[in-house]
Amino acid sequence: MITTANRWGTNGMGIRLTKSVLEKFPIADKTPLNVEVEDDKIIITRVKIPKQYPTIEELFAGFNGDYEAVDIDWGESVGEEVW
Repeated sequence: MITTANRWGTNGMGIRLTKSVLEKFPIADKTPLNVEVEDDKIIITRVKIPKQYPTIEELFAGFNGDYEAVDIDWGESVGEEVW
């Protein structure tokens, strides 16, 4: 694929990726990318951002199905709590 660099704002340049390139390297709008320069090459890779929250499957991965309810003593009321 041959493309051209075009001015983007006053200090930047941008390139356009064709559909055929995006079919091989699918990215969405706002996908974080890492750009490196190596000799006369520009190397673009996706950045893997760690998940912030575990899935429900991950949370219950070690749960074997046994559950016994327990009472928790929170102590005496210290204000206007309604129990």
